[in-house]
Amino acid sequence: MYDICMLYTTEYKIYLEKNGLKKELQVVNNVLGTLYTKQGSYTLAMKYYNQALHYYDSLNNSLKYARVLNNISILMEERGLSGYSEQTDPSFPL
Repeated sequence: MYDICMLYTTEYKIYLEKNGLKKELQVVNNVLGTLYTKQGSYTLAMKYYNQALHYYDSLNNSLKYARVLNNISILMEERGLSGYSEQTDPSFPL
């Protein structure tokens, strides 16, 4: 199920990158983060979440920033990292 979603989302991401549609690209990055979280690919999920976070932070878009942070909290809960700190897992890229 996630494979077909991943395929179409990745192709859409390529389209957005080619056409310079940065705002829409960050929505796709957040979706890719969610798809990778559901597949258990947490490092890849964080890669896409971080891209979206940096973009929304640069725009001071606190609502979208908070949505990405919420998705990161779900990822951390799925990994069993509630109360996460760098001392818990220094290799985890936040």
